[in-house]
Amino acid sequence: MKKRLSMLLVAFMLVAVLGVPSFADDGCTTYPYITLADSNHFTIVKQGTGATEIVQAVGLDSSYIKHGFTNEEEAYLKWTTSDSSVVKFVKGRKTVSLLEGESQVTLKTVGTGSAVITVTYDTPDDNPVSVTSYVVVEGTSYTGDVTNISVKAQANGTTYCDQTGLTVEEFSLETIFGSSFDDSDVLQNSPSGIHALLFALELEKDPDGCTSISDSNWDWDWVSANVELDSQGSYLLKIGNDYYWEYYLNNQYGEHASSAVQLDDYDSVRFEKSSW
Repeated sequence: MKKRLSMLLVAFMLVAVLGVPSFADDGCTTYPYITLADSNHFTIVKQGTGATEIVQAVGLDSSYIKHGFTNEEEAYLKWTTSDSSVVKFVKGRKTVSLLEGESQVTLKTVGTGSAVITVTYDTPDDNPVSVTSYVVVEGTSYTGDVTNISVKAQANGTTYCDQTGLTVEEFSLETIFGSSFDDSDVLQNSPSGIHALLFALELEKDPDGCTSISDSNWDWDWVSANVELDSQGSYLLKIGNDYYWEYYLNNQYGEHASSAVQLDDYDSVRFEKSSW
């Protein structure tokens, strides 16, 4: 009986240590990380001004379990925007560039361009932790294509595509994955890195004698069967049998989703299988 009780006590202690976040002297939970409640909000693409999006921050413990903030903890949350001419926070009937004391905020687009939204959890007894969201607001201008684009995708010695000198056109991802596919976090008015990759893959694997998506015989058979995108089109999940990919633009690690970064002529796009 004593042995069983000892085992139960050890199990309880392990759960208490590993599964529950700790509390600092200030009464607030000590979180090693914070994150966004909805992973789709790491990238947000909107069309025009006046559009809104509700975004929520949550704590993330050492077991990567999400926890909502208490009213007391919310007092130590601060939201900022890197460009208040692009996106701001709704506060009553006004919009502001800084908002404190809220775990859930409403973003509102006020101009075209891009901005980084940062939320920071900074309690008196712990080091601050932050998480960001990249917001792009497209205007009315339209870029139909970009030229002389290089695209390469490789994983574990397998090269899925290696194309140079491409003319990459803008297209809806619904033409590949169907009308029910949510491509909300993909640029709608200009070609992005994900447009370039999908075009290069189909061109290399199954071109059907075509060189452009405008050709009458062009289809997306190979891509639709072998590629998976996640997070409203902003994350490349799978090519073939290889999962989890990283993105580089002009040999620089992509700080933002490839679907939300507009390409320029002569850009180089590279996707590599993630090491984690």
